[in-house]
Formats: sequence, structure tokens, C-alpha cells
Amino acid sequence: MTWRRLQRPRRPAVVGIDCGTTAVKAVALRRVGDRTVVTGHAIEPCADADNTAAITAAARRAAPDARLAATALADEQAITRVIKVPKGLSEAALETRVQLDIEAALKQSRQALAFDFRRLAAEPDGDQQAVLVVAARAEAIAQRRRQLQTAGLRCTLIDLDAHASVRAALMDDRLPLGPASAPVALLDLGTRLRLGIFDRQRLHYCQAHDLSDSPGDTDCLQRIEQALAMHHGSASTRIPDAMALIGGGARPALAAAIASRLGSDCHLPDPLRGLELAEACDPDAFTADRPRLVTAIGLALHAGDRYAHWR
Repeated sequence: MTWRRLQRPRRPAVVGIDCGTTAVKAVALRRVGDRTVVTGHAIEPCADADNTAAITAAARRAAPDARLAATALADEQAITRVIKVPKGLSEAALETRVQLDIEAALKQSRQALAFDFRRLAAEPDGDQQAVLVVAARAEAIAQRRRQLQTAGLRCTLIDLDAHASVRAALMDDRLPLGPASAPVALLDLGTRLRLGIFDRQRLHYCQAHDLSDSPGDTDCLQRIEQALAMHHGSASTRIPDAMALIGGGARPALAAAIASRLGSDCHLPDPLRGLELAEACDPDAFTADRPRLVTAIGLALHAGDRYAHWR
């Protein structure tokens, strides 16, 4: 008789799908014990306004056997705000309170909206609870789900681009992202510049800015300065102490130029400082594509979270 060691079935890979304006980026992650392993990635150019074909191709290249996927809406497709409610509300009471606040603020019917919320840290006086609320058109959510379903994937999560990017950047321990740290500026440089400010363990500011058709380093530096100046305009604003540069335009030379010009550290975040790369993956190819994959990595990391749903 031959004794065989019983093995646990492998957990299925989850694919993060980042639908950009020019390409779809996909990253597959698999949980192996207490480790999270990158098992594949792909970048597919968008041939038309409907990204379904690019989503299908990217997902199959990143993980041919994957059936679970997470994706995101562009930040401008959603409204994000923080509201204050009495501490101790039940989940049902909090959901009702959030729904009423959204309908009053956006002047739209409940049927036209999808929303989600998350409790933040309690206020110092102890009787108020800060709640992060995100709302979007219900049709935008449904469209994203249809795209993944047509590509043969089950959508487990629809997040926002900036939130996913920050989640992946958190894997790099060089960035000071603790509760007592100064803010960090996230610069996503692609066809546009997206500035996000991460402060006190949450993203509290996000704004997109147009770029010229073929921006050089000088143009990028000037636009980054202008974007930061707009954020720093308020007297109560906490100034970022470090920056993270991601996106298709992110390069070490540009990060160095930003650091020199603005006088603060600028990193190209490396999520692999907190993840592993499977042996079958090409490390050089992943490193070359890494700045464009940050959002997709953050999406795959978030899949399975208990808050990963829209009401």
C-alpha cells in the first residue's frame, strides 16, 4: 500500500482588473498559507470604448484558471464624503442614516444610486462616529459587473481606483503611512495626473488634472507643483511629507527630479516588499510593468473583504 500525504486544495487565484483609458491591467494573487503570492500579470491595450475584450484577454493571460475578479470605478464616477453620526448606531440604523444623507445631498432617488460606507475611528469626545461614505450611479456599478461577467469572471468587488492604489502602496514599508505619520501624496501619472492625499490611515483628498498630449519631465513637474498647490491652499491642510509615484509615466528619473524640486522623498512604491512573486513569473517583466500595476494589485488584495459590496 502506498501512503500519500493529503494536500489541501489550492485556493483559487483572484484577479484585480484595472480598466484604464488606454489599457486594461490584470494581476493575479493567490493566498498560500499566511503568504500572498503574485502568480501572473498582463497588460492589454483597449481597442474600443467597451473594455470587455481587453478584460477577457488580460484575465486569461494573468490567470487562465481564475474565475473571481475585483475591479474599480474611476474616482470621478463616485462621490466620497465623511459624515458624523451618533456613536453606537446599529448596522441597519447606520445604513438608513447614510441613505437619507446621500439622497438629500445628491438630489437623486434611491433606485438611481448605489452606496457603501465604513466606520472610521471614533471622535475624541466619544459620542460621535465618523463614517466614510461613497456613492455612485447604480448603472455604473451594473456595467462593471456585466463586463466581468461577459469575460467569464465573477465580480467579488467594485472599489475606487485611488483606494485600491493606496492599498497596494501600503505594502511598501518605506512609505510613512502609520496613524501618527504626516500625509503622503500619491501621484498617479498616466494620460492624466491624479493626486491623492493619504492622511491618518485614510484617503481624504483626490483630484484629477489634465496633462498635455506628450508631457515631458518639465511639464509633469510643473503640473504636479500646481496640483499640490491647489491642495495646500487651505490653512488647515496638513502638508504631505513624502510622495509615491505610480502609473505609466512613473520612472525613477522623474521620481528623483520630483524629490529634488519639491524637497521631499518620492518613491516608486514596490508592493513586492509585502508580497511574493511566484517562481513561474518573470521578475524582470513584472518590475518593468510594476508602476502600471499598482491599482490592479490593490484590487486583488481587497477581494474578499467583508466591506466589499455596494448597497
